[in-house]
Amino acid sequence: MQDSLIDIHAHILPGIDDGARNIEESIEMAAMAVSQGIKTIIATPHYYIRGNRKDYRKIYEETKRQIQKAIPELSLFLGQELYYHEELEDRLLSGQALTLSGTRYVLVEFDTRISYAQMSRAVRSLAGFGYIPVLAHIERYGCLRKEGLLNSLHRLGAMFQMNYESLAGKWYEADVRWCRNQIKEKQIHFLGTDMHRKDHRPPEIRKAIAWLERHADAAYAAEITRKNAMSILKDY
Repeated sequence: MQDSLIDIHAHILPGIDDGARNIEESIEMAAMAVSQGIKTIIATPHYYIRGNRKDYRKIYEETKRQIQKAIPELSLFLGQELYYHEELEDRLLSGQALTLSGTRYVLVEFDTRISYAQMSRAVRSLAGFGYIPVLAHIERYGCLRKEGLLNSLHRLGAMFQMNYESLAGKWYEADVRWCRNQIKEKQIHFLGTDMHRKDHRPPEIRKAIAWLERHADAAYAAEITRKNAMSILKDY
């Protein structure tokens, strides 16, 4: 697999959410990612509706400057991971909530207990405003385990991101087996690290990549690790 992977889900900006605690940890995680072939990262801190709001762009620019000084081969872009709520479309339109690298694509997460009906309404709403919802860590939503529902949601305009680590378990684990089956059936559009900290969900993708190389179609593996993400950056 080519060493030019793109990560669209990363909590690498320091001091904003439950991700990197400081710039040193941001740089260390960036180095870990690059050592495994990731050359482009979209930083996606959580967007908080209430509480003390941080200046995401200012933190992003300083983080980008320091990471590129330390690791010049890494490119860093800005987005957010958006928890879906009724006012999200308004906040996107006003610029309070951010899309992925300023494009039509939005990385959106839901309560893991959400029903398919609620999720499908949210996807319709976002698509109706011209956005392309990318559902974060799709493996967490029990409502989508029923056969055919991923296809139905995709027809409404959704795309699906899965975490690399969800492919790296044991074959006999039900969740791992479900995730691997979705890859084999080509249901997933993006793989992401969802990196948080060195000691909590670090950017470790070696086992997942090894599994992909053994079990996934090479062209499809390239799509979900690089090519589809490039379409985001180019806003295709």
